[in-house]
Amino acid sequence: MTHLLTAVVALAAGWTLGHRTRPHPARTRACSTCDEAAVRGEFTAFHQLIAGLDLPDDPRNTA
Repeated sequence: MTHLLTAVVALAAGWTLGHRTRPHPARTRACSTCDEAAVRGEFTAFHQLIAGLDLPDDPRNTA
């Protein structure tokens, strides 16, 4: 039983150290103009998707 407990503790410690010491990607900061352009593009794509769907004008009047 002691060997099993030792193995579990060793695995947990190794996993923790492995994840704490791995390289993290550098965070890039985009300019506000770039952010606005990206959001505008997402909204445009969303509205094009919605426009292509065959939806009733008022979903409450489905009868």
